Amino acid sequence: MKSFVIFFLIFTVLTVNIIANNTGDWLDVGPDAKALGMGAASVAVAENSYATFWNPAALSGKKQLYSTFATLFGEVDYQYIGYNQEFPFGNVGISFLSINVDGFNYTSLINGRPLDNGSSFSFDNSALFFSYGNQLSNVINKVPFLRKWNGAWMQPIKVGSTLKFLNQSLADETSSGFGLDLGFQYKINKRLTIAGVFYNFLSTGLTWSTGANDSIPLKGKVGISHCYNDKLLLVADIEVLGYQEPGISWGVEYAVNPFFTIRSGRNKEIVTFGLGINYKGISFDYAYKQATDSYLDGSTRFSLGYVFGSVFRKKDKEKEPKITNKKELPKVEEKIKPKKKTEESQGKAQKENKPKKKKTKKTRSLRRRVI
Repeated sequence: MKSFVIFFLIFTVLTVNIIANNTGDWLDVGPDAKALGMGAASVAVAENSYATFWNPAALSGKKQLYSTFATLFGEVDYQYIGYNQEFPFGNVGISFLSINVDGFNYTSLINGRPLDNGSSFSFDNSALFFSYGNQLSNVINKVPFLRKWNGAWMQPIKVGSTLKFLNQSLADETSSGFGLDLGFQYKINKRLTIAGVFYNFLSTGLTWSTGANDSIPLKGKVGISHCYNDKLLLVADIEVLGYQEPGISWGVEYAVNPFFTIRSGRNKEIVTFGLGINYKGISFDYAYKQATDSYLDGSTRFSLGYVFGSVFRKKDKEKEPKITNKKELPKVEEKIKPKKKTEESQGKAQKENKPKKKKTKKTRSLRRRVI
């Protein structure tokens, strides 16, 4: 515990002064409405298929499908779909992200002035994520020379990685590349969790069809969450690496009842709020983020999720015991208990068990006379 906390502090302090650039900033726009409603702070609490984006270590073992459709600033189309499932070797997730902006006009220089020539182009970005997450102890056990370091202190720690394939297109030019994200999550207890993630851990580059190259910088975040009484959740993320203007995002979620939650937060200097509805594994989330400038509209998110097996789950009759009705239990007991003796057998037993009468003097004298 002590050594892990020291590592966590070093991770936070030593990475905060790294020089940043803004290439690939479209990858900083979080996908899910739940996270945005809490100020887009989700590094420590992401657990469904959105964990492929936020922190692969937090992947849940449940079988889930989530999607998001949004309009950013009234102009940008944003789509995300993700799926995750548990396997014997760990938790696996796959997701796809698409961000598109249309309506850019081509211009031509006419008499030294740029004028619209009547045609337009778009700017398209997409990413495909493949994620893996597991308990650190399970990972260590698979490496023979590291097994001796395994212990109970590793049980609360989860680790994960995401391999992502990136594509961009601007007008008639295209680019592609790949990157790797690494994350961890440590549950100090049932209510308190800390986590950290490195985005673009390997040198992530985009190669354009023109021959030009762009590099996406290494970035990092740390997150913390605390749950009070299973109703109130507090979360916070700190940008510590690679961001031009590092900041803190925080949020709160309150479960009004098992089916309805309300959220609010602050994404750096921007206020966000949202709500969520969850019924038998089907979830709907909505979030709104204020505009960053007066000439832009605010951003909205709509997310829809489903946990497989939660709604139309069929009972496995073969695995269930044959007798499930309590009314049938006495019948079983009757079979197990010894059979009750019939009246005839009871009568015979009573005759056999009766004590024999002692011969008196009168019976003896009668016998002598007869003889």
